[in-house]
Amino acid sequence: MEVQTEMERKAIVDAVSVATQTVCSMMLNLEVEVQPAIDQPDPAPVDGVVALLGFTGGWVGTGMVFCSEQFACRVGSAMLMTDVEKINAEILDGVGELANMVLGNFKEGMEPHTGPLSLSISTVVYGKNFSTRTPIQASWVIVPFLVEGETFEVRVCMKQK
Repeated sequence: MEVQTEMERKAIVDAVSVATQTVCSMMLNLEVEVQPAIDQPDPAPVDGVVALLGFTGGWVGTGMVFCSEQFACRVGSAMLMTDVEKINAEILDGVGELANMVLGNFKEGMEPHTGPLSLSISTVVYGKNFSTRTPIQASWVIVPFLVEGETFEVRVCMKQK
């Protein structure tokens, strides 16, 4: 499994951090605190909501936003401007839109390092004890964020073509 160089890893972590802080502050009125990034070859199964997007160009890969059911409801409620306490289609759409915004901003932040990138539409998955996989042979860079005692993650797996 290929591991990014330290420069590539730093560029990924920095771009994820800036994109996530900007989107959460501007769109959700949430201040997020970046936690230390983690590298994982194959992340463990999760419970919650995952929104996935693909990258193509001179680099290829996958980006995802992973969060708990509670945080997904919080995101969806902020976007809908109403209180929602259970996962429904609108909440899943909200997490997908959060992923679109965060990973779209991430893509722009990475293009000085990668060249032009294209981004797929998001796919959102909700469940218990599930895993996601990508054919890209590279480690995932996982950047956790803390928001008022709750954690969510932005994960990126990229490699040069």
